[in-house]
Amino acid sequence: MGWSISDLLSKENLDNFIPTKTLGLNGTVDTSDYMRRYKSLLMNGRLKDCVDLLEIMEQMGLLDMKKIHHASFLSACKKQRAVTEAVHFCRLIENPKMSTFNMLLSVCANSQDFEGALQVMVLLKEAGLKPDCKLYTTLISTCAKCGKVDAMFEVFHEMVSAGIEPNVNTYGALIDGCAKAGQVAKAFGAYGIMSSKKVKPDRVVFNALISACGESGAVARAFDVLSEMTAESSESKGCKTILPDHVTVGALMKTCIQAGQADRAREVYKMLQEYSIKGTPEVYTIALRSCSLTGDLGFALKIYEDMNKIGVQPDEMFLSALVDVAGHAKRADAAFEIIKDVRAKGFHVGIMAYSSCMGACCNLLDYNNASMILPSLICC
Repeated sequence: MGWSISDLLSKENLDNFIPTKTLGLNGTVDTSDYMRRYKSLLMNGRLKDCVDLLEIMEQMGLLDMKKIHHASFLSACKKQRAVTEAVHFCRLIENPKMSTFNMLLSVCANSQDFEGALQVMVLLKEAGLKPDCKLYTTLISTCAKCGKVDAMFEVFHEMVSAGIEPNVNTYGALIDGCAKAGQVAKAFGAYGIMSSKKVKPDRVVFNALISACGESGAVARAFDVLSEMTAESSESKGCKTILPDHVTVGALMKTCIQAGQADRAREVYKMLQEYSIKGTPEVYTIALRSCSLTGDLGFALKIYEDMNKIGVQPDEMFLSALVDVAGHAKRADAAFEIIKDVRAKGFHVGIMAYSSCMGACCNLLDYNNASMILPSLICC
């Protein structure tokens, strides 16, 4: 059984931990041993033990938070979604800055912890600080990731009432939150407010609007957004052309697929070459879903070939989707060939791809070939 720092540093064991009166230069207490232990704990991702150690140092009058790199600890908390430890850490900072609360709120956003975000706002007021545009925007993002659409707009209205002008990032977070919740009307309502305030949209805003359309399969509206996005520069409007990226293409294809328009999704796919977009495995996986609708194995293999040509390595989701297309095309032999080719290229074949291959065989009542996949599934 392992021991935590709080166990090791109990009052009974404190004298056995580190000499409490080790003197450094000019008679000051030497805390270097404590700092070494703190850095070691942080490196090993033991965030609770880090906080426990800092709290004990504070009780002993040895803590100087200016010597602790705040961003490193909060970044680790963000990766581990450790909201509690992040809040405790920030409580140890004597005069926290606005940047500290922005980082803390980012931890909450990444952890989808709405209650934690509210606690950050309380800490902010206790510190005598007022939220700025960046903090309000991060809070809106937190609400969005938690699916709290009404709370998102409450924060937005509070921000405006406080006399803080929302920027393009604020509207982007607002529209993205509406898109994720499938609230198309509210997404375009927020965009209308943005336009009335003469805030110029960026690619993030346009992509969020297209994504909102995708939730309801509003194809025509999605392409209207694309047209506005790629419109030629106009001095009268003061806007400039914004080229699509892989997110734009993926969102457009999702919209077409949602509406059952597989052919149109494939036309959208051609935008990757048209705009010289390399993309990620995710956008190619979305393209494969349009092939699954019609069992178009030929186009699916072309997508796989395109990836190979430009050096995009397929991930497990892509391989599973590609094998799935073979299954819809009633080509179990092609499913096996795909896995064989992928392995020959040195790519990892995981459980999802093998499961899809087995599913393809079972759908065709090809139980002999299905049984051949079982050892590979067990190895995964």
